[in-house]
Amino acid sequence: MKQTLAKSVYRRELASFGGLDLRGASGEESRHRFVRLENLWRDYCGGEDEALETFPGYRCLTQFQDPIHGIWEYSCQAGTYLVVHAGKSLYLVDFYATDGATLTKAPVCPPGAERVLSDGPSTAFSWGEKLYLLDGTHYFVLEYRDGGFDCSLVEGAYTPITYADDRAYEQRNLLCDQVISRVNFGVVGEMTYVQDHLQFTILDKALRTCEVSGMPRTLDRYPTKLYIPSVVEIGGLTYRVVQVGWKSFSQLNTIEEVYIGEGVTTICTAAFDCCRGLKAVYLPDSLVEIQRIAFQNCPLEKLVIGESLTTVLGDNFNIQDTPLQILFHGYGTTFADQLKVESDGNDAYFAATKTYVERYPQRTVYMRMHDEVSEVVKVTLDGVEVEDSDTALALDVISKDGAVKGLLLTAKEGYFLEGRTLEATCKLQDKGETSMAALTHCRGACLYDGRVFFWDNPQMPNTIYFSSLDRTGRMNPAYVGVYNHFDVGVGNNPNRALIPTASYLAVIKEGMGDEGAIHFYFGKDTGDALIPRIYEREAFVAGRGCRGSAINFMDDPVYLSDMGVEALGYQSLSMERVVHHRSTLIDAALATHNPATCLMTEWEGYLVLLYPTGELYLGDGRRTCSVRGETQYEWYHLTGVGAYQDDLPVFRYATGYGEDEVPVVLYGGKEMLLHLHPQGDRLPLGSEYDTYEAVYPHILSGVDAKGTTRSFTCEEQDGKTVLYLLDQTRERTGGTFCPPTVLYSGGGKLFFGCANGTLCVVNTDQRNISDTLEGQPIERDWYSYGGHRILSGFMTVPDDCGVGNYTKKTQRGTSVLEMKNGFDSGVTIQVNTHHGAYASQTEAVSFWGGGLDFATLSFDRLTFTDRQSHVVSLEERTKRWVSKQYSLWSDAFCQPFGVRRIGYSFSVEGKVKNR
Repeated sequence: MKQTLAKSVYRRELASFGGLDLRGASGEESRHRFVRLENLWRDYCGGEDEALETFPGYRCLTQFQDPIHGIWEYSCQAGTYLVVHAGKSLYLVDFYATDGATLTKAPVCPPGAERVLSDGPSTAFSWGEKLYLLDGTHYFVLEYRDGGFDCSLVEGAYTPITYADDRAYEQRNLLCDQVISRVNFGVVGEMTYVQDHLQFTILDKALRTCEVSGMPRTLDRYPTKLYIPSVVEIGGLTYRVVQVGWKSFSQLNTIEEVYIGEGVTTICTAAFDCCRGLKAVYLPDSLVEIQRIAFQNCPLEKLVIGESLTTVLGDNFNIQDTPLQILFHGYGTTFADQLKVESDGNDAYFAATKTYVERYPQRTVYMRMHDEVSEVVKVTLDGVEVEDSDTALALDVISKDGAVKGLLLTAKEGYFLEGRTLEATCKLQDKGETSMAALTHCRGACLYDGRVFFWDNPQMPNTIYFSSLDRTGRMNPAYVGVYNHFDVGVGNNPNRALIPTASYLAVIKEGMGDEGAIHFYFGKDTGDALIPRIYEREAFVAGRGCRGSAINFMDDPVYLSDMGVEALGYQSLSMERVVHHRSTLIDAALATHNPATCLMTEWEGYLVLLYPTGELYLGDGRRTCSVRGETQYEWYHLTGVGAYQDDLPVFRYATGYGEDEVPVVLYGGKEMLLHLHPQGDRLPLGSEYDTYEAVYPHILSGVDAKGTTRSFTCEEQDGKTVLYLLDQTRERTGGTFCPPTVLYSGGGKLFFGCANGTLCVVNTDQRNISDTLEGQPIERDWYSYGGHRILSGFMTVPDDCGVGNYTKKTQRGTSVLEMKNGFDSGVTIQVNTHHGAYASQTEAVSFWGGGLDFATLSFDRLTFTDRQSHVVSLEERTKRWVSKQYSLWSDAFCQPFGVRRIGYSFSVEGKVKNR
């Protein structure tokens, strides 16, 4: 065996690269992953998805004056726009009005959206051709109508009918301070008004009948109109009013009109005796008998009688100062002849003018207010508003203690109410902290089961609201009924995330253990028109709570906990929902960040995690692996993602003059030639990137003979002053890093906004799409981070080739690097080996907290083009190594690279010896 090892040559291939593996010297690392990885990814749309290549970077679309709090896509008849919440205003960004790099149309603030929002994080969702937005204080809707855009508050947008025909019809809207009550006359048999201070006496408990027995005689004020109800509630039970009791209203001289409800059959003796102000009495069809002296000494002018009345005893209608008018109503013209009226004391009756009608339209109807109403805004009858000036109708608002209790509607002569609809729009009482704030203070919204769900109100951390069907049968985001909510858990452990899936709604609390449980809710039809659908919890899992964002990523519901990325899966045997971990390979990196600050989205098959530090992690949902029995994503790491404030343009020494051009500028009062520096294309004055800011003030400018502004440096060369011509490049450097505050993915594009108001888009939208190819690589000129160079590279996992107790030797001329074509770029390569004891492998190189270290290089930069072979031979002479690592990187501006594989041959030299 020893002889075989010494003479054999083995081939080692590093290909089909994965992503980061930060588990340390656990012995579980795959040689196809990396201990260091920066600004590289796998471009599945670039034509060679097996290559690991430079991330294409991003560019600035436009600049706002305030921090960006939200970005969304909005489509309507006018087109597709980005909607940006910056500062306290909302802006429409026409993303498609672009010259290929930046916008050609300035963002527009639509009417109603200027400096009205909260200056903080917001959330929004599209519904039809409207965009709804919550900013933690308000609920706005943006829509395109009448040829323009408009932004307005949602409050009051939908006014429900809370009661129809004295029954609950729709839920009160949390977002509206108004309600509507409706009455359909002819549908409801009895709409009766129980006047304040009326007294009742039970006649028969079994039959539930009673009589009205009067009013207290100690009132400060008595009514001028008296309404006898048809029914009344006594002790929580409903009783029918069948008679007006003995002397119930005798000698109440303030009464001028009496309206008696349907169902009353008897007016007892002396019921209205000596009511010396009474002029009009309206008797119901049900009345059968008027007993003695019921209306004695009452100066009646009008009496309305129905056909059921059969007996009028004596001494009722005896005053004749004013002629009495009697109106008989019923079916027929002779029924009044059948009425038995005693002659004693009823002279006014026999002398009265009598009129017969089949139907009498005089009808008093009472609409009770079941809601707590402060005022009546509008009353309509069959859709026509009832005005105070109407002569056909009389409308009385019944109020008590500052609240409206109901409406009393009286139809006058010749005006019928049967078959008509009365609606009253009323304003609800203001109780300070209204229920409207319970929803408008929510900071989260999502769509599930065809409804909108709202949560994350700091004052109500456990409550979730959902939208309702309006009276058209459509789901209305501007209608959230008072019953459409449910609580998840108790205490102050808030609902941190809602994840909608095709089959359930997952609600994840914030804490750990039982407090940080995941709750699964399912919709259930109730058959109740008032609350047609409810949401009940059917499963509960105790586990790590949510501390950051959450989404349904490629049908894998994921959220961010203190431990990393968690997913909701199923146990294989019991099908019980359990929590799975998806970020084991990068947990060491995620632990350095605050999960509450993470921005999360899905983009082109990647799970995107972006932190305010500018670090971004891409979880590859198409290229997963198994670690300790759990499915993991392959992860890629980007750094420096953000904007730069006060950064500087990069000048370099010119490499040549223009055609037929010898630039001369006026300097120091005389014309001087601008020379070409012997080290063309270098940064001026011997500077590097980290010292460029210090030399930038020494870059001068002047005007040549053609009037063109030229940039140059003034340097001493051999005791002479020499001006060296500079060219301004597209590159920028330096400045103050401004962290990202918002992340959004839409239409295949990835946007982010920054604290300084910069709106950026990832350059994948610059892909050269043709009619014959699905996709092509992005042109190299787009590879920059907002004009800044991309520092990209990786370091492989230490690889001992499976024989860690032997030293190895790389066979000369066998090391090759296969690169992706089309970039015309270069890379720098370094090989790290460990000599001596195997234990020296523990000397790990720290990657986090800074950039790649280019201090010690083993090879010069390798350059390759698409016109040369894709495979580059490396002149590697490493020997006596136990394990080996490769480092590849590029720090040149707009010079991306892609790696498909690294291969080499090696032989075993001998056993490891201590030195």
